[in-house]
Amino acid sequence: MTIMIRIYLSPSNQTRSLYCDGRTECDVCYEVASYVYKWLKNTKGIEVYLAKKDSTLAERVRESNVYDCDYHIPIHTNAGGGEGTRIFVFPSNLNNSLASKMLKYVGEWSIGKTDKIVSNTTFYEIMKTDAVCLYVEGEFHDTNGSYINSMEYAEAIYNAIVDEFSLNTTNKISENETTGEKFYRVQIGAYRKRENAERMCQELKSKGLNVYINYS
Repeated sequence: MTIMIRIYLSPSNQTRSLYCDGRTECDVCYEVASYVYKWLKNTKGIEVYLAKKDSTLAERVRESNVYDCDYHIPIHTNAGGGEGTRIFVFPSNLNNSLASKMLKYVGEWSIGKTDKIVSNTTFYEIMKTDAVCLYVEGEFHDTNGSYINSMEYAEAIYNAIVDEFSLNTTNKISENETTGEKFYRVQIGAYRKRENAERMCQELKSKGLNVYINYS
């Protein structure tokens, strides 16, 4: 099989960065990257690599450069009280086509409406990788963390890559195939006001249930 593109996935390793619902950025983003990795492994035309969960940024950059990757994609969620998607890139990549696709798909998924590509010359991975680095911050987890669903975030990233390179997705692994299990899902309710959804979410979590908010 001819390899069209090589991609390195570098999910957040920030174990102390907490979501508003108690999850860590490291755990959520590694789960996101794992989905993307599994799907891309089964997509013709892609060679994909996934950083080890506990690896350092220096180790990741070194691997990405050794593998001669075309794209280095850190996967994060943001913090600081804002909302929406940010794609951080080196200034010369502000008009990169995949960056635009990533903003489109991840921005459509994220609950916030302030989505933009941002020039950056300080992030280690952006400055040190030989590949084009698209540093994806999907949503602000300190304000909208309970909304963030790993599989939905992963699908947005995956769909941006598929769209950009016109890839055949017939071999994409489904959610159930990743575990070999089938699931019946239960939706509790639908709310026009977010505060009502948050109230129900917190009530269910107090009972020990693993729930999240999906805005559509």
